[in-house]
Amino acid sequence: MRPPIFTSRGTLSALAFTLLVAASVAALLSLAAWSARSEAGERHASKESRYSYGFTDDDEFSYAVIGPGQSTHVGSYSRDWDEIRRLIDDDREIVWFSLSGRDYVIRRPEWVARAREIVKPMEELGGRQGKLGAQQGYLGAQQAAIGAKQARLGARQGVLSTRLARLSLRGVDEEDREAIERELEQLSRRMEALAGDQEPLARQQEELGRRQAALGHEMERLSKQVGADMRKLADEAMAKGAAERLRD
Repeated sequence: MRPPIFTSRGTLSALAFTLLVAASVAALLSLAAWSARSEAGERHASKESRYSYGFTDDDEFSYAVIGPGQSTHVGSYSRDWDEIRRLIDDDREIVWFSLSGRDYVIRRPEWVARAREIVKPMEELGGRQGKLGAQQGYLGAQQAAIGAKQARLGARQGVLSTRLARLSLRGVDEEDREAIERELEQLSRRMEALAGDQEPLARQQEELGRRQAALGHEMERLSKQVGADMRKLADEAMAKGAAERLRD
């Protein structure tokens, strides 16, 4: 969308301009807030925990492979993570799973190692999604910075447009009118330049969005397979006494 050029022959009404600026600022603030949350979340995750979340076709089965001190967890579960964490008091890597409403934990290293191998592809894919999300956040921050400049220029255009309309009504000095029109033209060119800066960023975001969507489809497919393999492991662990029932 090309920015409007304000002249004495076609000024933007104060109300319409106010709505335009308000919408632009609202979108800018929303994008900036999202970028800040994304960056903060990534810092938090890198310091405290890493996790990948998947899906299964088994409504009765949920699982999580949890690293030492809960530093990592990979799994598929509908229950709140804090609730799962309260069930487990262990600083070793473990496997938690829930089957038909009953909770179990696997602590034996050889069984945990098998579970870790099963979920490894899903964890790696989750890492790729996270890196891609970080790139999206970085681009979003750049877009927000340009958007802030556009909002400031737009506000100045609104002020000058209103002043020009008043001058036209009063029929005052032509020199003043021409000075305002020149500044408006300059502002419009700067707005066009900023819009040009936004375009390659938008194209990059679009490409990253397509890649993220593709990874999301792959994660959905992969996590269902991983869930099925984890269900087999859980059944075997219960049959061989390697799974400990957690009491409510």
